[in-house]
Amino acid sequence: MFFRELIHYDPMAGKVSGISACFNTSGSHVLALRRRLPPVLYATQNPNALCQFYHPQYYNSCTMKTCCFAGDEDEYVLSGSDDFNLYMWSIPEDDGEWGKSHIVLNGHRSIVNQ
Repeated sequence: MFFRELIHYDPMAGKVSGISACFNTSGSHVLALRRRLPPVLYATQNPNALCQFYHPQYYNSCTMKTCCFAGDEDEYVLSGSDDFNLYMWSIPEDDGEWGKSHIVLNGHRSIVNQ
């Protein structure tokens, strides 16, 4: 089987371990999880990151997690963390800004993977 790379997202980042990726409803954006790095958002037609999503307690290292878009217009992104919490960020209006933590859902008894 032959695979061809159509676009290499964030070529300046070097080798990064990708864990999960998902498209928004319209297919215009892709959200990616990387090992030991914050979630990152790309426009599907642009190899450069639009923004990353930060919270001081968010950490993604030990397990395979998934990410997703949320909201009526996919205006939020969500991901579980190794600290047993689920993080939800607002997608910023301006490209290049850090996504602000909107809600942290805690009380889980194990790592939130999905």
